Amino acid sequence: MRGRFVAKRAWLWAGLGIALGLGIVLYTGRPWEARATEGPESEYQTRETIASARALVAKLEAQLHLTESSLEKARELLAKLEGVTNLKNATGNDLVGFWRLVGERTGGGDEFHRPPYVLYRIMLPDRFLNIDFDPNTGKVLDWTGGSYSLKDGTYTGHYDYSNSEAVRAIIGKGYKFTSKIEGDRWYHAGTIPNGVRFDDLYERVKKPEQATLEGEGPHRQPALGRFGDLRNAEEGDLVGIWRLVGQRKGEGGEFHTPRYETYRLTTPNRFLLISFDPKTGKDFQWAGGTYSIKNGVDTGRFECSTREESRDLVGKEFTFTSTIEGDRLWHFAGTLPNGWRLDLLWERINLPR
Repeated sequence: MRGRFVAKRAWLWAGLGIALGLGIVLYTGRPWEARATEGPESEYQTRETIASARALVAKLEAQLHLTESSLEKARELLAKLEGVTNLKNATGNDLVGFWRLVGERTGGGDEFHRPPYVLYRIMLPDRFLNIDFDPNTGKVLDWTGGSYSLKDGTYTGHYDYSNSEAVRAIIGKGYKFTSKIEGDRWYHAGTIPNGVRFDDLYERVKKPEQATLEGEGPHRQPALGRFGDLRNAEEGDLVGIWRLVGQRKGEGGEFHTPRYETYRLTTPNRFLLISFDPKTGKDFQWAGGTYSIKNGVDTGRFECSTREESRDLVGKEFTFTSTIEGDRLWHFAGTLPNGWRLDLLWERINLPR
């Protein structure tokens, strides 16, 4: 998201330049009014100038509204010509699930362009979570969460938390977007409170092959309790995005493929977990918290969870062992404060190839 703000700020500065130019034209276009500062009729002339300026602003605002309306109709027509045939306003649970950003357009352009980063968006019935990262290195760029409501294609939301300074500056401030659905495509456009405009196209992730993240190599079968060159994980080893590929019951047993697709986003001191059904895209849980790691001992604490059964863990500390094999596997085992034993095997995704 940080990269998106930099690009969009450029358009804002361009817009300010246009506005400044218009102001100069308004000021210099009628010099006899600008110089009417002396004489008995100067006050009358000043009032007349203000009235004329107000009328001009009202006319321009009306033209702008008409232009925006025409632009929206033209975009809908273009979408139909490009194969979008059944656009409808998003309502109810239309957005619930797991989405990937596949296109964005800036500056009022008509064509969507592929973003230079990978962004996934997890939508609950009233909350959302965004994660974007560099597909070449796996480095997390931003993560942002908040709440929203949706009615007749009008999306009303606000941010609750983020690691982005630009987003943190507008936390709690409301904004409105238009949201339209066409099959498994979601068109989402609007302006957030700091003036940055987004015009995005998402695709729903709902099948296992679609859930595979860009840059990920062929999946290896989980090892049957055997590891090669294990070492204790240290600070920095866990930073990135991980996919759960195996879990087992009982020490030394076999790892089995998990029922849900689960991803773990890890920054140097925070983590976010997201689980969803790979067949439907429907989310199962997302949770987050803080952690520290030293000599393979991971000490963490949940701060939030959408799963009712694990909400009693919020605020309670837990300790796990974390061991690395090469640069792909992460073995994570321990017992949560409620007695749940976890023995998990993860693979790092989006490493350079």
